[in-house]
Amino acid sequence: MSELFDKPDRSLQFIRAFDGDKVDFHELMKGYGSTVDSPTSDFYKEIHKAYPKAKIVLTVRDSGEKWFESFQNTVGPVSVDNYYYFAVYLI
Repeated sequence: MSELFDKPDRSLQFIRAFDGDKVDFHELMKGYGSTVDSPTSDFYKEIHKAYPKAKIVLTVRDSGEKWFESFQNTVGPVSVDNYYYFAVYLI
C-alpha cells in the first residue's frame, strides 16, 4: 500500500477496480515481480487471471483476534496514519 502514496495514477486505477470498473492488471502491475497485502491481495483472482503462472500464498491465523493483534502490531499504525493522507491526497 505504501507504494501507492507516491503513485496517484496507480492509486486511481485501484479505486476504479474497487468500484467495479474494468482495469488492465497487466498495465497496473507493470514493473513489479511480486506483491503483498492490500490493495493487490483484494484482487488476487484478477491478478492470477492476468498472470496464470503466478504463485499465490495464503496465510491463515488461528482466529480473527490473532489476526487483529498482528495487524495492530505491524501494519495497523502505518495504515491508519496513512489512510487519512491517502484519502485526502486523492481528493
